[in-house]
Amino acid sequence: WILFESILFHRNRTGITFMLTSKIRLLKPLSLLALFFCIVTTSSQVSTPVDRRNTTRLTRIAFGSCATTRFPQEHWNVVNSFHAQLWLWTGDAVYIRFHRWASVWTLEQQLKANYKAQQNQPDYAKLLSTGLVVDGIYDDHDLGLNDANKYQPGKNVSRHLYLDFLGIPKTSPRRLREGAYSSLLFGEENQQVKVILLDARYNREPYTIPSVGGWPIPLAALLGAATRFFSGLLAIGSTSTRDVLGEPQWEWLQAQLEGSTASVHIVVSSIQMFTSNPFFESWGHFPASRQRLVRLFNETQPKGLILLSGDVHFTELLGKNQNPTNENPSETETAGSGACFHNNVVEITSSGLTHSLAGAWFSKPASLILNSFGQHRITHNAYYPGKNYGTISLDWDEDNQPHVQVETHAILAQDTTKTMLCATYSGNWTPQSIQTLAQMPSVFSSKAMVVLGVQLVAFTFLFVGTACMVYAFYNAPVGTI
Repeated sequence: WILFESILFHRNRTGITFMLTSKIRLLKPLSLLALFFCIVTTSSQVSTPVDRRNTTRLTRIAFGSCATTRFPQEHWNVVNSFHAQLWLWTGDAVYIRFHRWASVWTLEQQLKANYKAQQNQPDYAKLLSTGLVVDGIYDDHDLGLNDANKYQPGKNVSRHLYLDFLGIPKTSPRRLREGAYSSLLFGEENQQVKVILLDARYNREPYTIPSVGGWPIPLAALLGAATRFFSGLLAIGSTSTRDVLGEPQWEWLQAQLEGSTASVHIVVSSIQMFTSNPFFESWGHFPASRQRLVRLFNETQPKGLILLSGDVHFTELLGKNQNPTNENPSETETAGSGACFHNNVVEITSSGLTHSLAGAWFSKPASLILNSFGQHRITHNAYYPGKNYGTISLDWDEDNQPHVQVETHAILAQDTTKTMLCATYSGNWTPQSIQTLAQMPSVFSSKAMVVLGVQLVAFTFLFVGTACMVYAFYNAPVGTI
């Protein structure tokens, strides 16, 4: 027999730890074995607690990213009419004018002013007054700097201000982490939905060729995108071990997935996870992290896995391409057709609440880029470059099996929208999704990239040559032309 005068239990992030505070007076091998078995069993059954718990049966979620009060916000009344129980910011709730060498005080003042302006936006304030839950994760612009990474100045100030904007209590464990990652759990047993918010900025390492996107120079964002493209074209970083999440967040994520009894798991990343487009920020530029994420999903097999992302200023459905050559595309492959893809969409991106690629001054080359990289989409044309937001509808059958429909909607005018993309899920779709994730194309060197690279180089020579000819014509001495 083993006799203890007292045993102190305390929790840590991996489960239960036993602290022995007295002498062991008598030991027996079988007793020790039994005690060891109890410790291991108890530890494996205790999952990491979620940050927010709500017993409400979750049936309606709305989500979106990339909003600024400098442009009209025409979507909130329509979102409100959806009667969402949860609004998820999937990145860039505000935009500030900040660069790498500005002061942290400037960062703080700009963020405070922009968050206040967003909260006071009349239609958004009306949405908040309904009492729905608001949560989410920042991206680079609400962390403060375009293409932000772990070396972002004042990132801890930005994190706390963002959590203030969401209304997260000062006592929340989320405030103590190195990052804003978090989890929410809705519903009672057998009808639970877990939302996992990943922080892809706070601990993310720089690109192999660091981005100049946050520098105070003209067209910095476009130069950053061009650097990513040529890194992909030349396979620079294709064997990189640079990380996205940081080890503490990886351990937390594993614990959130391993012990979860939820029937649906919605994992949110502010940047895309499985795109093949090298121009945009994504997990694809961090191949070791992307592979680790797939392995973790494969090991834990979370039920009802759905991935959401933002950042890119358009919407698309990612999955195993049903028509990789894009030969004779059917009408159902086009955004706005009303078609729904069942159980084979692995990631849904919605980005561009107030400004999108379709409205940008560079919309023409952006359209060329989007058309050149469709290998990661469920069909080549399963995207829409205009302003948009997303919704998720959940229903449960008599056997407590979830039926999920995810849609993204074009924002056409004040209170006017149109459903553009649709994905539905039922049954046990996680194994198929994980298998697809492992087969998703890379951002590094592909035929489309080489073709586009040649086109861009030819366009550059044409542009420069034309500019030189115009300059020579207007500056040559009289009589020489």
